[in-house]
Amino acid sequence: MILRGNSGAGKTTFLHTLGLYRENVSTISIAGGEDVPNFLRDHNTPNTLSIEVIVLEEREAALSFTDEELESWLHAINGFIRSDRGKNAMVVWPCNSDKLKDRLVSLSRTIGGRSLLGSKDDAISFPGPSKNTYTEIASRTLAVLNQGAGLSDFGLTAENIDSLAAKANTVGDFLGDLRDAIIEKQQTVSSLLEKEHPNVWVVVIAGNEPDGEVAGLTRGNLSLVDMDRLMTSTEANIVQDLKKIPEKLGLLATVLNAKILHLPVLAATASVRAFSDDRLQDKLKKEDFALSPKKPEEATNRLQQCELGSILQLGKQKTLVRGKKLGDKSITSFVKVATVAQQDDASVNRAIGNALLSAGLIESFNIEVPLSGAYSVRSDMLITGKFGKARIEMMWRTKTGRADIANYTLKKLENYGKAIGFIK
Repeated sequence: MILRGNSGAGKTTFLHTLGLYRENVSTISIAGGEDVPNFLRDHNTPNTLSIEVIVLEEREAALSFTDEELESWLHAINGFIRSDRGKNAMVVWPCNSDKLKDRLVSLSRTIGGRSLLGSKDDAISFPGPSKNTYTEIASRTLAVLNQGAGLSDFGLTAENIDSLAAKANTVGDFLGDLRDAIIEKQQTVSSLLEKEHPNVWVVVIAGNEPDGEVAGLTRGNLSLVDMDRLMTSTEANIVQDLKKIPEKLGLLATVLNAKILHLPVLAATASVRAFSDDRLQDKLKKEDFALSPKKPEEATNRLQQCELGSILQLGKQKTLVRGKKLGDKSITSFVKVATVAQQDDASVNRAIGNALLSAGLIESFNIEVPLSGAYSVRSDMLITGKFGKARIEMMWRTKTGRADIANYTLKKLENYGKAIGFIK
């Protein structure tokens, strides 16, 4: 088969995905540097396949081949497909010019007659996908390669996509232009972060253990924020204006590597009990919080085993073992910690920082660290480690849900966007 299509139309991609649509179909390649006659002489098509498609790669240009080379390859192909070794094979020659197509057709007719081409039209035209499918192709491609990210996560609007599609001749051109547009948008945001380019992570700690709610607002094992889910999870008035610029927030979240992470109640409570300073202990006593027994080993172990610890250690989630349901006593103890955090979160966050440090999950931390910019932002915690720098926003709640987490995260992203001058 001679497959004629413009460069970037998706000829090779189509051929190598045939197995997704037809059973017992496999596609292999003869690379540009391989000798075609030698390859076909030694190759046997598996009898288990209904058809094996053999693609001649990197041979789309007409001027680089002599007639003698083309003839030797076509003779080898003609002999192979007429043999028992190639009876279940189809050899496909993609080409992107009429000049090469006409030469191949003429030589094929001389060598094998009409039976060699197997088509009354001599060559099969491959226009590629139509433009009205480009948006879906872009959405699916970006999602597959980026843990389910949507167009807004790259700062793209429907108008951006339509404009790029209108001027593209092929889907390859479109995806290339799309890549350039994404890079340009990300560089625009990055240029506003010249002094510091931190990660921004929201850590949720609540008495109802909202790990499922957090998972519902993130994508993949990297715990990255899912902008589409954040936007659809809340109808609060405070974020209505933000919902008008999802592409800006999505781009900002991507550049800042924004995540939402869950810290279990028992890990938080054990960390506060074991690593609280004198000031925090006084406040906890007033809430009748039991300060003993202190078990730093238990605290560090729980931190290492939770989602936050996994991200700090490995950069991604590992398989987590779900613990027992919290008892009333554990919830009551945590509520006392959360009550103190609402009055003096710096002291509570400092205890968590010391616990993370003791567990070897971070190298250093500071509390209430300002981010210099046009808009004043103070992060609850700035931590450093093998992941670089991360600005942590600690969301302490006695109880929370998906809408509350979405509101909190969107407002924090807005603050960072204002601080660097990206959001007005």
